[in-house]
Parts: sequence; C-alpha cells; structure tokens
Amino acid sequence: MAMINREETIWMAIIAAIIISVVYLYRKSRKNRKKRELRIALEAQEREKERLAKDLHDYFGARLSTLKLYMQTINRYDAKRIETMTGAAMQMIDSTIIELRHLLFDLNPKQLHKGKLIEALTELVRNIKDILKTNIETDFTEYTYHLPYSAETSVYRIIQELLNNTLKHAQATEILIKLKQQKKGLLLFYRDNGVGFDQETVDYGYGIRNIRQHTLAIDGQLHISTNINEGFECIIILPLK
Repeated sequence: MAMINREETIWMAIIAAIIISVVYLYRKSRKNRKKRELRIALEAQEREKERLAKDLHDYFGARLSTLKLYMQTINRYDAKRIETMTGAAMQMIDSTIIELRHLLFDLNPKQLHKGKLIEALTELVRNIKDILKTNIETDFTEYTYHLPYSAETSVYRIIQELLNNTLKHAQATEILIKLKQQKKGLLLFYRDNGVGFDQETVDYGYGIRNIRQHTLAIDGQLHISTNINEGFECIIILPLK
C-alpha cells in the first residue's frame, strides 16, 4: 500500500512538473511574441520616419528653395517678368499644398480612427488616380468584418506599400485590389500587370520587407507570385479574431 502511494506521489509530481513546464513555456513564448511584435512595430515606425524625412527633403525642400529664390530675385526684373514669376510661384504653392494634404492623409488617414477601412482605401486609390494614369480596380464588397484598429491600420499600410512598389518599379497599367472574407480568414488579393521580377535573383527592398513585417505583426500569411514580364501577385490571409 505504501509503495502504491509512493508511486502515485511520484506520478503526480511528474505530471505537476510537466504542467508547470508547459505553463512556463507558454508564458515565455507569449512574452517573446509580444517583444517580437513590438520590435516589428518599432522598426516599421522608424522606416516610415525615414521615408517621411526623404519625401520632405526631396519634394518640399526643393519647392521651398525655389520659392525662396523667386523672392530673393523678383525685384531685379520688370513688371511683366515679375507677374510671370508671381504666377509660377502661386502655382507651385498650390501644388505643394495639394501634395502636403496627400502626404498627411497617407501618414494618418482619419477614416481609420473611425473604423472605416474601406473609405480610407477608396480615398487612397482616388488620390493616386488623380495624379497618375494607372487604372486601379477595387472590389471591397465582400469585406463585412471589422478588424481591430491596429489590424486595419496594418492592412492599409500593406496596400499602400504594394501600390507604392507598383507605381515606382512595375511600369504597370492595370492594378486589381480585393478584400474578401473567407472561412480561413480575411483574404487580401493584389495584382498588377507590370514587369515583375525574378524572386531568385532580386533582393527584396524596403517595400516588401515592410509588407512582411506588417503581415507578421497581425499573424498573417503572405504569398508572393511574380516573374520577369509576368506581373506581380500578392495574397495575404489574415485570421479573424
């Protein structure tokens, strides 16, 4: 009898040790995951700051320098030349204000704070169409599930980065964006008819890395399909929590 009790005690101790180990490993894994998500978020923020600084320097810095030059030299010319320079300066100011509004919208779309992801995406696409001649088709009719704010922000940033990559590098004339709710989760589908690239030889740049980080931060699955002269296709599946 004593031997049986001893064996039961040993087994109970072993089971307790296993349970404690499992709980410890789970908590440690959860803690590491939170650290990883925080690191990813911080890295993404730093890259956004770098890109913002570059945009401000390259575009707005050049515009302001030109306007300053106009103001410094305008008194050297006759009335007709002054009128011409003033008109050019006003046009530059107007276009700069428009670009600044677009930049501010890209940084912090007000619709996202109201849980209106589709409205934010629709305005993003409309702003691009106003500037460029690329045909962008969207299908958001099957998006009925509202993700948390952080997840919707990530989806917005992913699509924004995909569009930036296409417009900068792909030479595409057609873009298709879909958001669709499925049993497995939310499906984001993106495709362009651009020049594509060889995934074996091309080193992914900042844009794709940023997309990967945003996808990882919300536990998504990323699939990229592309080849030279075969366009670019991206599928992301996000879990619905």
